[in-house]
Amino acid sequence: MLIEDRQLTQKFRETSHEIVRARSLRAEAERLIDSGEVRRAAELYQRAFLSAPYDIDLGLAAAEAQVRSGQPDRALEMVSRLRFQDPERGSIACTMAAVQRALKNPSAEQASLRLCADRDSDEARRRQAQSRLRELSGQSSAATPPPVAAPSNAQTILEEGLGAP
Repeated sequence: MLIEDRQLTQKFRETSHEIVRARSLRAEAERLIDSGEVRRAAELYQRAFLSAPYDIDLGLAAAEAQVRSGQPDRALEMVSRLRFQDPERGSIACTMAAVQRALKNPSAEQASLRLCADRDSDEARRRQAQSRLRELSGQSSAATPPPVAAPSNAQTILEEGLGAP
């Protein structure tokens, strides 16, 4: 039976060439998102994820940037792959809901929203998913106006995809 050496794992995470490259590309992508260059940011996130394909958070950030840059098909491929890495992770379902919304697929969006509402550990995203589910099922009592300002980070991209108020 093999036992993980946690110190060695931590050292690898801090010094691995691939990890350092992914961290650098992610920082640049976040800077580009903040400056409004979403398509370029999506490309950098994609490159970063290729350097660290086991980093689910990085993959989700890449998918969210792809949705925002008008490339939901690419985001769908990525999120579908991420589901195999951790099928129980709620944030993957939340991102999938945002992707399905961008693809204008309400039935798949509803299925993902249900999983998001059941599994995500972030209470705010869970409430947003529940609100969007009510909206899709026609139970929403008041429609929320679209946001005035463009979202500037990955969290607001996800909130926009989930239909946050």
